[in-house]
Amino acid sequence: MDDQELKNKEREQADNKMITDAFNHLIDTYLHSSHRRKVDIITKAFNSVLFICISFKNLSVFKNVYAQQS
Repeated sequence: MDDQELKNKEREQADNKMITDAFNHLIDTYLHSSHRRKVDIITKAFNSVLFICISFKNLSVFKNVYAQQS
């Protein structure tokens, strides 16, 4: 693995963590609010967006996040 591939891999892992952390923060915020019933709707929407991104753009960063959410 050369330097560029290593940098890409590290960037991909950082992107995965950022997306997952942001989603988890959103869910935690909703769970602590009066809108906690909407968590299921938000989770379904998030997974749908990730599926669309995988299907049409085939971005590896979204593939990994979708696998973590399932």
